[in-house]
Amino acid sequence: MMLKNISWKKFFTSLIFLIPLILLMDIIYDIIFKQLIWKEVFAADNLFFKILTAVVIAYFYATIDKTEKK
Repeated sequence: MMLKNISWKKFFTSLIFLIPLILLMDIIYDIIFKQLIWKEVFAADNLFFKILTAVVIAYFYATIDKTEKK
C-alpha cells in the first residue's frame, strides 16, 4: 500500500472553501427546480454527505504532487 504525503495546509484551506461552495450549489439547484426547503438543506444526513464530499475532494486536491517524477 502506497501512502501519499498530504499537504495539510492545502487540505484545510480547500475544505474551508468547498463546504460553503457545495452548500451554495445545493441551494441554487433547489431554487432552480423549485424544491427549496431550508429544513432539508441543513438536515443532518444531507450535511453529512456534503461534508463527506468536501473531505474527499480536499483529500485528492491536497495529495496532488505537481512535480513530475522520473
